[in-house]
Amino acid sequence: QIRKILIYVRWGAPAFERQNIDPLDYNATWDGKKNGIEMPAGAYVYFIELECEVTGEIISKKGTISLLR
Repeated sequence: QIRKILIYVRWGAPAFERQNIDPLDYNATWDGKKNGIEMPAGAYVYFIELECEVTGEIISKKGTISLLR
């Protein structure tokens, strides 16, 4: 289970946020748009919180991703 995904622009404004996502639901992923408008190419910061189905352990990861056009 993906508990939370947050993607921010370089200056800290949210570009994408979604909670309680099925990992196999590809329609729930970020398409590089915000409010239907394509975001510019560049670096974005992400935060993801996952829950292990077997152990219930919460795993948090953060880093940067590059959006290419």
